[in-house]
Amino acid sequence: MKKYLFFLLFLSTAFAKPLIDVSISPDELWLGDEVKIRFNCSDGNYSIQKFEVLFTNPIMIPNSSLNIQKSSDYYFSLNLVYPYSGKYTYQIYCESDNAGENSTLADFEFFVYNLSANIESIKPGKIYEGDEIKAFVKVKRNELEINASSDLFFKIFLDNSQIQPSTPIYYDSSKGWVLSFFSPLGKHKLKIETSLSQKSVSAERDIEVYKSIELSFLGIDKTEVNPEDYVTLRFFAKERDYKIDNSSLSISLLLDNSSLPFNYSLLDSLDGTNIELKARVTNISVGDHTISARLGYKNQTLIKDVQIIRPLKIEGGFISDDGFGYSGKIKFKRDSFERSFIANTSGYFSGFIPKGKYDVEMEIKDYPNYPGVKIILDDVDINSFEDPIRFDVLKDVSIDGLGLGAVYLIKANLEFSKATLELAYDQKKIVNESEIIIYKCEDWNFAKRQCNVELEEIDAIVDKDKNTVKFDDSSFSVFLISYRKKLSLNLMTDKKNYNLNDIVTISGYVQDDDGNYISDAEVKIKILGSSSYSTKTDKNGYFLLQAFSPQSEGVFKIETITSKSKFIQDIKTVEINVTKSRKLVLFLDDSYKLYEGENITIPLKIVNTGQADIPLAKINITDLPDNFKIIAKQEERDIKAG
Repeated sequence: MKKYLFFLLFLSTAFAKPLIDVSISPDELWLGDEVKIRFNCSDGNYSIQKFEVLFTNPIMIPNSSLNIQKSSDYYFSLNLVYPYSGKYTYQIYCESDNAGENSTLADFEFFVYNLSANIESIKPGKIYEGDEIKAFVKVKRNELEINASSDLFFKIFLDNSQIQPSTPIYYDSSKGWVLSFFSPLGKHKLKIETSLSQKSVSAERDIEVYKSIELSFLGIDKTEVNPEDYVTLRFFAKERDYKIDNSSLSISLLLDNSSLPFNYSLLDSLDGTNIELKARVTNISVGDHTISARLGYKNQTLIKDVQIIRPLKIEGGFISDDGFGYSGKIKFKRDSFERSFIANTSGYFSGFIPKGKYDVEMEIKDYPNYPGVKIILDDVDINSFEDPIRFDVLKDVSIDGLGLGAVYLIKANLEFSKATLELAYDQKKIVNESEIIIYKCEDWNFAKRQCNVELEEIDAIVDKDKNTVKFDDSSFSVFLISYRKKLSLNLMTDKKNYNLNDIVTISGYVQDDDGNYISDAEVKIKILGSSSYSTKTDKNGYFLLQAFSPQSEGVFKIETITSKSKFIQDIKTVEINVTKSRKLVLFLDDSYKLYEGENITIPLKIVNTGQADIPLAKINITDLPDNFKIIAKQEERDIKAG
């Protein structure tokens, strides 16, 4: 602790000024330290009435900015955070209640030092594994370089872990302090901590340690290999960024753990050596194989396993059963792998792919049904591929009840999890695209061009703009893009008016919406309020049925419904008028003989054989000779039916 005592000596104590006593700690001050200043003002038996402290250099700090406190004496603390080293000066003013000279203004000072350490350079410029690294550090107290001191110490840290120097630290007059150490491979944070008289500073630098010998694999010219193919593997070697000593290089090559003969060539360059290995691959099976390359150079070894594949041959075509070929392409996709094959004009395609599981996409052009057919098969295990696909557009197919926009035969002898099909249709053959129905036939009769089993309806999405239908399925067969035809019933009766319980002859014929006569169509007839009947059309599409009219009078509707599988039914009605019949029968005994001038009574018998009573019937006898007349008769009477 430094102490300052300031006083004035006078001949008479009556005129003595106040005395100022100052102490400073710590004794040695550095930038960043906290300085504590204590002072005491005394004037004999007089009391101190006022005191002030003012810093004047290198910065101005007024009394009001100093937190001056008092215990046994006055004290305050100051953090030396200012960017100034050197001499700091300040004044202390004390004033007492002495009637004489009662004030003192005194100047004081202390020195602040700056300790700095800087890593000037690191050698070597590029550091390799095993190199001894030298860091050159210059240490200064204020601006004066420190070249020797028993109080100077250094610590070396790599990535915050302290390491020991490899040789004793020494001072080089041109480069500064020399600190030597070793570092492992890679990038590191170097920190050197410098301490002087309990003051510490640190300096940091990023360093990177490289391999002295580098062996690297550059690549292989191909990974799909067929028997007798050559493969080329390329490597690069360097020692301290320069070519290697070829006499120290050793190489071996294995194929599936068996020795593989090879030739090699070396090409030196300014920054290293290119190594090229060339080997001929023979007698490998379809599937995955491993080429293992081993390169040794001095104390370094590189072992590189490279996967090669003998691919599977893909061959097939979009061919119908009668040998007609369709153009198109087939694509195999998995992860980032994708390979396509284009069918030639005969419909055939071929190529090579590695064995494995793929999504398979097929596009088959079926003109004029553009864009044709798209088929996507998910999760297909491709372990063999020998013409597994059959495709055809079936022509001249006729299915009762259906109008056909397209009929496709699709077969694929492949196992898959799901199939998505997009099939095109001929819009001109579809009457109403809103009524499109997709059918599937599991057992198609190619000779008769018809389905041997009941057609299965499939849900599908119809794209009217593209003229396609899209649906998912789990198996393939024959698919029909169709709509249901409508039946048209032409109905007639033999007459319009009937008596009770008359025979009504109902006839007609059934056609589809193309005008074709439909045989074997069911015809159901119901006379509303009476009986029902049924029949079928003959081979020409005609039908005839006899029924009985109702047993009551009135106007009756005859409703007729015609239907057949797949067709949309048709309903027609006609009306008939039914009344009771009115019929009288006259019985006359023709054994009577009538002579001129005689009167005779001849009985007449009239019987109502009809179905209705005849009220107030009038009986008229006409066509008698002029000389005969009727003497008496009953002109009107009721005649009951029966």
